[in-house]
Amino acid sequence: EAEREGARVRELEAWQKSADALTLEEKRLQAARDTYLAAADAARQTRQTYETQHRLFLDEQAGVLAQTLAAGEPCPVCGSREHPAPAPLSAHAPDRAALDALRLRAERLEGEAAEKSARAATLAGAVEEARRGVEDQAARLFPGEQPAGQALPMRAADLLAVARGRNAALTADAAKARADAQRARDIREGIPRAEAKLTEQETIRRAAEALAVQKTTEAEALAAQCAQERALLLYDGRAAAEAALRALEARRDAWDKALTDAQAAFDEAREGVRQRQAALETLRGQLTEAPAAELPALTAQKAEGEAARAALLSDRQTVAERRNGNQSAMEALSDHDRKAGQLEKRRAWLSTLAQTVNGELRGRERILLETYVQTTYLDRVLARANTRLMRMSGGQYELTRRAAPGDLRSRSGLELDVIDHYNGSERDVKTLSGGEQFKASLALALGMSDEVQSSAGGVRLDTLLIDEGFGTLDEDSLTAAIDVLASLSEGNRLVGVISHVQQLKDRIDRQIVVTKTRAGGSRVEIRV
Repeated sequence: EAEREGARVRELEAWQKSADALTLEEKRLQAARDTYLAAADAARQTRQTYETQHRLFLDEQAGVLAQTLAAGEPCPVCGSREHPAPAPLSAHAPDRAALDALRLRAERLEGEAAEKSARAATLAGAVEEARRGVEDQAARLFPGEQPAGQALPMRAADLLAVARGRNAALTADAAKARADAQRARDIREGIPRAEAKLTEQETIRRAAEALAVQKTTEAEALAAQCAQERALLLYDGRAAAEAALRALEARRDAWDKALTDAQAAFDEAREGVRQRQAALETLRGQLTEAPAAELPALTAQKAEGEAARAALLSDRQTVAERRNGNQSAMEALSDHDRKAGQLEKRRAWLSTLAQTVNGELRGRERILLETYVQTTYLDRVLARANTRLMRMSGGQYELTRRAAPGDLRSRSGLELDVIDHYNGSERDVKTLSGGEQFKASLALALGMSDEVQSSAGGVRLDTLLIDEGFGTLDEDSLTAAIDVLASLSEGNRLVGVISHVQQLKDRIDRQIVVTKTRAGGSRVEIRV
């Protein structure tokens, strides 16, 4: 109801503006007619003056000729040798230069009058057409009423006041509708700016293509490096590396315990040697003081002490060797532990990189590297396709790539949505009707054709074949699609259409008509 009342108000306002414009045009027409009449009167008066002066000039020529007559000489006009009454000279006759100037002025004024007459005629035609438009609008707005004079504007003012009063109750809805309409107009007006921005984006796109090539090369280098690093890994996986690390840590702990035990045994042996050396010194002192009769027993004790000392020295050497071996093993284990930590960090980084490239990173969009590259080309195809889809859909639809996936657990990156500029909504492209899907598919095919020709230098797609699909279009959509195809064929491109739609047949000049025969075959006719 708000739209109906708003339309009624707009129609009345439009009619009132048309009526006001008609009044203004009628005033301009009357002024043009007055100007023409004044110019025509001036031209007529100047022409009359010229005719009068021209007659005076012709009459004066007889007097000029009479001045050349001589008695007995024949007249150049009548041949008489007698001249009883020669014509006298007039004091008011113009000369040739003044007469020519007057003639030129008369012709100029007549030309100006003709121009003003044509201008007035043009304005009269425009006024008549505007009057018919106002009368047609009045017939629609006031059916069954034929008011005369000033009654029609007064009636329109009354109806406009009533419509505005009814429309006031629906201000909010009407305001929203006008806002949507303004947004649509802003979008249409923003198309030239968008085209300029598209040109700028084309420059950015070329730079992005170069960057994409560089990043692709870097990705390939990283993949090769990843393969090399993977080949250098000592273990097949993280579990095997962790098991080996635990085994090395266990060996290290065992070696640390053995080293501690060996150090304790070494300290104990060294203390025993010290004690035996002290005992040896004591024995040597006692040997010096002891009588000779005890020498064999002391010698035996000495030999026993030296054997014990040699055994302790041997144990000490063994413990030292074991300690040095354990120290080297511990240093090697620490080095392996450090390298294992570095490899683990690199493995985690490479694993994250591989998941990103393969689209398997959790919590993020699951886009493969090849899909990411494809989205760049898809955006360029959509930019070209939308120029034709907007034309075929009357500025209603525009294709766009879905920026965010609905489910992070599934692959994404190449889904399409459609923007409806009539209601400002954005929805899945699958919600389009059959005819709308055909127009979108046709626009995508043409956009891909343009992009292939633009990207692959030297490659031209000179032939385009379209098989059916036009039967699902309404009359306006079919006309728009035909106009787009006609614009494609204006150059050196061949566009072939296979269809049974009669309206499409009537618009195609060159045809190959295939007709079935009763014998079961077909007949081909070429129409140029």
